[in-house]
Amino acid sequence: MRLIKAWFMTLGMFTIVPVPPVWDDDAKPWVVPLLPLAGFIPGILASGASWLFSRAELNGLLEAVLVLLAWHLASGFIHVDGLMDTSDALFSRASRDKRLAILKDPHVGSFAVIALVAVLLMQLASLESVMNKPFVLWPWLVIPILSRSWASLAVLLTPKVLTEGYASQFRSVLKRRYFLIPLAALVGLPILVSVLAGWSGLILVGVLAVTAGTTWMIVKRSLGGISGDLAGFILVVCETAALLVWAILPEVV
Repeated sequence: MRLIKAWFMTLGMFTIVPVPPVWDDDAKPWVVPLLPLAGFIPGILASGASWLFSRAELNGLLEAVLVLLAWHLASGFIHVDGLMDTSDALFSRASRDKRLAILKDPHVGSFAVIALVAVLLMQLASLESVMNKPFVLWPWLVIPILSRSWASLAVLLTPKVLTEGYASQFRSVLKRRYFLIPLAALVGLPILVSVLAGWSGLILVGVLAVTAGTTWMIVKRSLGGISGDLAGFILVVCETAALLVWAILPEVV
């Protein structure tokens, strides 16, 4: 029952799936460990949109725009918000304390706008290229699940830097079982992908992993820890890198 409540809480916070209004303090520690499973929602919605629009013979750019909207709509744009808040803080070249103050500030700065436009343009161009290729299901599911697995691991292992947000609420005393889902995804999915797609699949998940580790290190070094916005930043950067690789690879089967 606790896991069911935690799953409803995860869906309610990180997706647009309508769920019963459930809140259980005892279930809170499981919300972040269950985050990788929430990746199925954008994966299913975006892949369904891709399959449907490709058969509707729409303009390629229009198809990519609609799929991109479906991708981010599935999570209620919450992770894009983290990208924007973090970009304002990270690129400010201020002291760590000032960066943390900027991170908490709800106002949008110029770095947030620049980062959002740059990321959306890269994702849009990547998706337009992907839409011109034969439909393949697994990247649509693997990319959002792995990106959320890395974000989940970052929240579980990194000290929190803010007292607000989901990272501060749901990161509690660590228990080994909290790592089961993120680690199972980070180990099991690359193995599955290597079987399904060979080297092209391994390149995609490898780039995602390197991007996650690098971004995580930069965030921790610059701001001293993790927050919900910082985890969202890691997640979006990972997905952008993976989409770019998917678009560039000559063949993903």
